[in-house]
Amino acid sequence: MPLILLIAGLAGIAGTGAGSIAGSLMSRGNRIQSEHCMAFASGVISGLLFFSIIPESFELSGSAAMILVLAAGGVLAWALTRISERVSRGRGHPRGPAPEPHGFNEGALSLVLLVAIAIHNFPEGIVLGYGLRFDPRLGAVWAALILLHNFPIGMAISLSMIRGGASAARAVRFALLSGVTLLLGSLLSALIPAVGELFLAILFALSGGALFTIVVSEIRHHVFGNGKCLNKAAIALFLAGIAVSLAAILIE
Repeated sequence: MPLILLIAGLAGIAGTGAGSIAGSLMSRGNRIQSEHCMAFASGVISGLLFFSIIPESFELSGSAAMILVLAAGGVLAWALTRISERVSRGRGHPRGPAPEPHGFNEGALSLVLLVAIAIHNFPEGIVLGYGLRFDPRLGAVWAALILLHNFPIGMAISLSMIRGGASAARAVRFALLSGVTLLLGSLLSALIPAVGELFLAILFALSGGALFTIVVSEIRHHVFGNGKCLNKAAIALFLAGIAVSLAAILIE
């Protein structure tokens, strides 16, 4: 069990942590650079969402009812974003920039992204834990791919939080917390012989619905410029992110 937890910790915490540190460093550059980083990270998350999370939730449940769970995840993400925006307005958000006129609130969205990734990492940690127990070699490959996926995800969390007004240190700490749930999932898999597939499917679907809400907002803002103009470099990086994510999933 200690080896399983060590590998899960490296995949979840080290991957997300390294990405969040990279994101905090890139946030010190010009705005265009951070826009491009967010476009790439959004592509990776989109690939993960459409080629892994959503298909896996349907595969585990074998039920079309997962559509309702996906929708519930999207609604919860939307509601959490609105609540976060109201709270930030109430506090005045002295550290960060004011929300832009078109309504895009980076700080509120970063909170939803953080929660969605944390929810997604928990069942992923359970699956990784069982994989390491029953086929250590294959489990190690999964762990390496999860680590690679988590790097741009940590970068996205960090950049979103910093642009929303958080300090770099706070952004890195919260990104690390989102990776801890993968470790907790692996711990659960070591303590319990089997976890119901329906339970895993619901968690994947909830996180998938929330991530869909985030991805749509991020694409609209960072890639398509809210309808003002197309950012060709951002589009190319977004597509590259999808390609990287798809390649990693196919290797699995």
